[in-house]
Amino acid sequence: MNPFPASATVPLTMVAALGSAVVGGVLFAFSAFVMDALGRLPPDRAVEAMRSINDRAPTPSFMLAMFGTAVTACLVAAGGLSRLEESSGQLAVAGAIAYLASLAITMVFHVPANDRLARTPVGDDHVEAWARYARPWTLGNHVRAGLAIAAAALFVAALVA
Repeated sequence: MNPFPASATVPLTMVAALGSAVVGGVLFAFSAFVMDALGRLPPDRAVEAMRSINDRAPTPSFMLAMFGTAVTACLVAAGGLSRLEESSGQLAVAGAIAYLASLAITMVFHVPANDRLARTPVGDDHVEAWARYARPWTLGNHVRAGLAIAAAALFVAALVA
């Protein structure tokens, strides 16, 4: 039995799709050009710029998009689990898993990496600090961006199914 009335399933799935697309788009921007642009700077300036980005990123609007989408994805998954015999239910659950995996990568990998970069003392070897940070962070970002974008596509597919 679906825990939500049919009238709530479509709007919740639409919000999850939109939120996943917004978050995926922000992450895609980092993979597509932001990290490359930072990598063209001298390492001390790249570290300084990334620290500034990381300080400013947790705005209320971005946190609402990121974590509000996670809550919505969980609600959509709960509804999808009640109709796993239908492709729309399977797609809804897959979308939620993809989005939540993207968020997990953020929390388990990116946030600690950002915190380590923030603790790099001024005057330390920023060439080494940036080299240790940028490549793994960017590779992980490719994965989380792809998962968030895939989640958006899966939620849309659930709506169409």
